[in-house]
Amino acid sequence: STFFVGLAIMGLLIALGSNGFLYRVLYTVFPPFRVMRAPGRALFFVSFASPVLFGLLLNRLQNQPRWSERVLRGILIFSGMAWFALLVGLGASWSFTQDVDLIGRRWHQLTNVAIVGAALLVGVYLLRWMIQSSVTLEKSKKAAAFSVLLLLLIFDLGWFGRKLISPQPMTPNALWFEAAQILENDGSLDGRILPWGVNIFAQNGAGQVGLTSIFGYNTLENGAVTGLAASVPDPRSKAYDVLGVTHVVSESGLEQFTSGKRGLNLVDQINITRVYVRPTRLPYARLVGHAEAVDSTETLYLRLHDSGFDPAETLLVLNDPACQLSGSATEGRINIVKREARLLRLAVEVDQPAYLVIAETNFPGWYATVDGSPVQIEQAYGAIQAICVPAGQSKIELAFRPMIFAWGGALSALGLIVVWFTWYRRRT
Repeated sequence: STFFVGLAIMGLLIALGSNGFLYRVLYTVFPPFRVMRAPGRALFFVSFASPVLFGLLLNRLQNQPRWSERVLRGILIFSGMAWFALLVGLGASWSFTQDVDLIGRRWHQLTNVAIVGAALLVGVYLLRWMIQSSVTLEKSKKAAAFSVLLLLLIFDLGWFGRKLISPQPMTPNALWFEAAQILENDGSLDGRILPWGVNIFAQNGAGQVGLTSIFGYNTLENGAVTGLAASVPDPRSKAYDVLGVTHVVSESGLEQFTSGKRGLNLVDQINITRVYVRPTRLPYARLVGHAEAVDSTETLYLRLHDSGFDPAETLLVLNDPACQLSGSATEGRINIVKREARLLRLAVEVDQPAYLVIAETNFPGWYATVDGSPVQIEQAYGAIQAICVPAGQSKIELAFRPMIFAWGGALSALGLIVVWFTWYRRRT
């Protein structure tokens, strides 16, 4: 029981994320932990430990009926009071709020709390009845209580777990089908999409219709990318230039962003879906012959958005550039030989040493080689990748091989060894 209590507490502490201490510690001392996207998912440990602890508690309650009577009576009283207070609070919030969206969410919360609370109280009462029946040897009552508890469990699984029991394919928002049709007609399906004003969950549909979006679950989105993107809340921003955004997709008109030399141009519209092209977009892979170091992310953002700064000519890095550059204009050619989710191969020809800048998230696990020799990947503009290439012709390869796979394989092998050793010891 101590192990499962500790597991549940650990899950709760990790779920606090940056608001707690354990997530910070694990993030620092255990690098594979950094791929954990949402700290709240650590509540899985609580969900795993809770049924085991409940089973142990139930076993003890059955073995000590007098003690169980006091415990279950206390749980009933406390749960009933807490349930009533929660219903009153949610009901008051639902009654007095004026926000239409909030009214719907509060009603959903109110009905779920009402059902969960009723099921909990009925379950505890039936458990108490079943244990009392076992003391008085009333087998019929015990069997009846057990049967109703089983029906309660089936109801709970059906009500709250029906999405898991009968999975349904997620249909993308109509916005993405219409956007894909516009881009296909325009011959621009290979561009990068910026969803503007689109619900965060609807953003996931871009990948399902074959579009590449810089936001949503179909990208390796991290804090550095979102920080760069949000440095200026404007789809004409230079941040989106360096991220390789070619088009903006929106469900509303963006006429306020169509003015000036960086203004968006409407490609087409289907129903309420509008697709705009960005005239200042930069290529996915490009060569830059000049680099500038800045001392902080804040300074980097200010410099990037300075009216006199041109990201097509100058690369911004947070540390001193590792590449020895002449600072003059660079001429060269880039041929993308192979581009997959975790592998990129390029053939580069350049007249002098330069930075190859790739609009791909610089995330731990990416490795680069130039003509077969490992090279360092630098963080350009605080978020994307840049590597130094020599003058002449070079073959570049970037591969995503995170150490989490090696860690997972090693831990799995260790677990199998422990299981085999334990089984062998018991047999001998």
